[in-house]
Order: sequence, then C-alpha cells, then structure tokens
Amino acid sequence: MPKAKIGILGGSFNPPHLGHVHLAETMRKQFGFKQVWFLVSPQNPHKSVAGMVGFEERCHLCELTLSDKPYLKVCRFEQKIGNTFTQRTLEALKKAYPMYDFVWLMGADNLKKLHKWQNFAQILQKNKIIIMDRIEPQRYGLLKSPALQNVKHKRQQFERLTSTPKWLYLFTSTHQGRATNIRNAFKIGHMSSMLHPKVVQYLQQNQVPYMTNWF
Repeated sequence: MPKAKIGILGGSFNPPHLGHVHLAETMRKQFGFKQVWFLVSPQNPHKSVAGMVGFEERCHLCELTLSDKPYLKVCRFEQKIGNTFTQRTLEALKKAYPMYDFVWLMGADNLKKLHKWQNFAQILQKNKIIIMDRIEPQRYGLLKSPALQNVKHKRQQFERLTSTPKWLYLFTSTHQGRATNIRNAFKIGHMSSMLHPKVVQYLQQNQVPYMTNWF
C-alpha cells in the first residue's frame, strides 16, 4: 500500500498570509497530498532576529489562518528537535513518521539564496521537492540559480512524483501575498487584505505592543 503524501511548507510565517495558503492549496490539489504541514521555523538562520515575532505567536497566527482548512496543519517539529536546517529536519521527519511520504514545498523566490543553505546539494538530491513559481517576472531567471546549476538537475515540469527523489518546478498562477509587503503596510497604518480575517481581528485586538514588533 502506498504511503500517504504529506507536503512540508517551511517558513518563518512572519506573518502567515493568504499567499501561503494559495501555495499549499495549489500543490495539495495538483499532487494529491493528504495534508500540507506548515513547518514554522523557530528562527531562520538566514533571517534577522530583529522584527521576528516570537515562535508561539507565529504558530498561533498560522493556526488562525488555517482554522477553516483541516487538511492544512501547523507543525512545530523544528522547535521539538532543536534544529532549523532543512536537510536535518527532513531526515528527522522521515525517521519520526515512516508511514508518510514527505515532499518539501518551496516558493521559487527561495532559489536565489538556496546555494547558501546548509547542505543545499543534499536537499535537492535526497528529497522530493516541488518548487512553485511565485514571482512571475523572474520565473525563468530563477531556474538558472546557483543551486540548480550546481547540482545540474534538469527541470521537470508537471511530472507526477514517483518513489525516486527528484525536484520539479511548477508553473501556475501567482499570488500577491508577501510577508514583507504586509509588514510594510503595517508601517503606514494599513491592514493587509492578504491576511485571514481571524488574523486581522487578532492583530486589531493586540495592536499595542504586539504589532510594533514587526517594524
């Protein structure tokens, strides 16, 4: 009997927004995932601590964002194992949940800095990965990123995943949701329409001092 496929969408989710949901929903429908787990990073080693909301607060906002979608789950696994490096996390997930077939999900914008990730070649070579186009003007240029050029894999568009580790680049409709844009909107007193209504309500009720942590 084949293992149930679980998509792993890692990120800081600072804050989580509807662009994240769009990405997870698109991949779940395209590839038949049983669930997509939002793997919240305690602290991304490539992002500044300044302006990063606390881990539990970000997890709570993810729970609010996903509250009406039972097949999208918040995952605290990296905090549990005390690790924030992707390859180590994926290895630990496979050992902890051998009944699942995990697929790493990522936005194409991550390709620009993927070669700076610890063990980036192992990430691409040892795991099933779907890279989803998020920034339309850059979609083709990102395929020439240093990480992809280094491992010399060929792009495989719209292929079904098999038991053989591989990555593919998925061209699909893009979404305007960006955490950076949302935080910039906060700076000028605007509440982004890219946030789930429950998140908006939470932020409106906790503006002081909570929202000042984002800028």
